[in-house]
Amino acid sequence: MYQILYKSECRIPEENLEKEIKSILAAAAVNNTRDGITGLFLLIENRFLQLMEGEEADVKKCMERIKNDTRHSELTILMQRPVPQRLFPKWSMHFSRLNGSQALEKLGASKMQDLGITQWQDNFKDNLAIMLLESFARLGNI
Repeated sequence: MYQILYKSECRIPEENLEKEIKSILAAAAVNNTRDGITGLFLLIENRFLQLMEGEEADVKKCMERIKNDTRHSELTILMQRPVPQRLFPKWSMHFSRLNGSQALEKLGASKMQDLGITQWQDNFKDNLAIMLLESFARLGNI
């Protein structure tokens, strides 16, 4: 079992967002079921955050498709690793849209000050992304 976690900037105009997200999820349902990929796909304000898991070759092949998708920019892989088991075995690709405050609430912190920081720095955001996804996995639902 293998996982890839990435973040990217959403390039979809707000007026097309609902339609495009439905298109992404419809394609993911087909491709991920076929390839045995599960995971979580979040839109937090204007940033995508996605964790995919499955067999290494399948996950990397899916990642290559995403890298070529013009709906993303500034794609950065935050983590890729072998894992003993899936975090999201029941979700072919669950989607949730959150604002920054909702994302922090999922972590049990309602304000940035609760976390003891006053500025978002890239390395902290990356760690927060991993913590957020693991929090979703522990909850088992959104």
